[in-house]
Amino acid sequence: MRADPAWRGIASGGNDVFLKSLSIKGFKSFADTVVLDMEPGVTVVVGPNGSGKSNVVDAIAWVLGAQAPSAVRSQKMDDVIFAGTATRAALGRAEVSITVDNASGQLPVEFSEVTITRTLFRSGESEYAMNGAPCRLLDIQELLSDVGVGRQQHVIISQGQIDAVLNARPEDRRAIIEDAAGILKYRRRKEKAQRRLQATEANLNRLSDLLREVRRQLRPLERQADAARRHGDLLAELTALRLHRAGRELATLRTRARDEAETRSQLAAAESTHHAALSRFDAEVVAAEAELASRGGDDLGDRLVRLEALRERGRGVRGVLVERLRGIERDRSALVSQQVVVGLEAELERSEAEMARLEAESEELAPDAERLALDETELAADRAAFEVDWSDGVPALGGHAAEARGELGVLRAAVAHDIALVDRQLCCAPVRSRAGERYLGAMAAAANYAFVNRQLMTHAARRVMDELFGAQLKTVYDVCHNIAKEERHVAPGETEARPLMVHRKGATRALGPEHPSVPEVYRAIGQPVIIPGDMARYSFVLRGAARSSDTFGSACHGAGRLLSRGEAKRRFADTDVHEELRGAGVLVRGASRATVAEEMPDAYKNVADVVDVVDRGGLATKVARL
Repeated sequence: MRADPAWRGIASGGNDVFLKSLSIKGFKSFADTVVLDMEPGVTVVVGPNGSGKSNVVDAIAWVLGAQAPSAVRSQKMDDVIFAGTATRAALGRAEVSITVDNASGQLPVEFSEVTITRTLFRSGESEYAMNGAPCRLLDIQELLSDVGVGRQQHVIISQGQIDAVLNARPEDRRAIIEDAAGILKYRRRKEKAQRRLQATEANLNRLSDLLREVRRQLRPLERQADAARRHGDLLAELTALRLHRAGRELATLRTRARDEAETRSQLAAAESTHHAALSRFDAEVVAAEAELASRGGDDLGDRLVRLEALRERGRGVRGVLVERLRGIERDRSALVSQQVVVGLEAELERSEAEMARLEAESEELAPDAERLALDETELAADRAAFEVDWSDGVPALGGHAAEARGELGVLRAAVAHDIALVDRQLCCAPVRSRAGERYLGAMAAAANYAFVNRQLMTHAARRVMDELFGAQLKTVYDVCHNIAKEERHVAPGETEARPLMVHRKGATRALGPEHPSVPEVYRAIGQPVIIPGDMARYSFVLRGAARSSDTFGSACHGAGRLLSRGEAKRRFADTDVHEELRGAGVLVRGASRATVAEEMPDAYKNVADVVDVVDRGGLATKVARL
């Protein structure tokens, strides 16, 4: 029999705390749960050798936080878990709970009893709990340090440790005394506070370094801030100057527009006067013809006088026409239009026809043949002069002259097929006629040329994207506009669809859902519609809507010009087009400054307003803004 002290310094009376109970399960030799109740007055645990008295002491030391396996007489920490016997299997965890009476309130908690539990698993995981709540080992050590039970476990004096205490070094013995006196906890707190102070001092040093670095960078930043403020002031001043310049240019343009409007009105009045003179001339010619017919071959002298007067009037009218054409040529940048050119050409042809008829009549007047020949020579000279003047103006018209020739051919076809026209702009010919087939052939050639041109531009764009970004572009949609196509539509006043030749000028296809001409992939939603904006604004993607049938499945193909090309050149002649577009993030390359001025954003309508009209009109529905 031998006795071992179980808890030194914890009395059973007075104001001290004492060990109330000990619960052991799976710890060393305690396979089953064993609860030892320490009633007041119990100071020792006795038993025969091998009964586990030392394991009880080890359990107390272990639950109080012993970290070294040697402190509990083991090689490694998981040796404290019950390893099993020949008749019992090993357990997976060891758990020890110690209950301390705190009726005196020595422990700084609100409970009258404090139960400390430690659990160790074979996986190496360890848990601590205080009154069933998980906690840290530090919390337990801080709590017990107030009653003289420190982390060194010097309060547990096991068998064979008395000599170690007596033979301990002075500093170790001092640590034991300080722990028993409650000083050690303050030393630990002091060390902890010193470590925090050192960490704080290191942070302060780092903060000082950061402050020096920030101060070093502050001066350049101040200079940059001053430069930014200066830039803002200069930018505001530049904007104000540009606005002032734009205002002056706007006033100048408005004055020029008023002057040109007045000039246009004067020219229109002069044109009306000339037309009236021609009408009077026609009436006089008709009257002269009637008079000549009634008088027959009598009074030849009067007839010659009358004829000469008519020829003189014809030459006068021709001179007026030539002068009129010269005036139009001078102002053609603002006033020349195809309708004026075609009208003058028609008037000239009519005058020439009239003169030819009069010349035929003059041949019957043998005595006056020589004089008539001289007059004819003069007429030829006048005509040559007119053709010289006319040829000087025609090359400047370029495409307009070609368009006039084409229109003239269709006009002839309309006359040949007895088609009444209310306006030259509506000239037309049967589709199966020679003129119609030639027109469709030329249009197909132009469409094919445009298709090849788009393919070349798309190929160049793909190559650039691949070289610069490694990206692959895919053509999603390719459509022509300004062409005529045979489609099936319901004409106004009819109920059944029939083939119609739809000529879209300044328009593009916008067929609605379920239209048979829409590709299968888009048929359920309607044909895609691309409406591009100008160089500084966005474009839109729409799809044909149901009401597009009102316009034979058509919608505008762009914003449309607000200014003619000539007007745009004049208005933006003094504008730095490239710089202004660069300010809007647009880089432009053009053959000339005038070419770029023709495409200035202000020369076009606002594409958003145009698209809104198309959308609200039900012709096409907006899908996306590009």
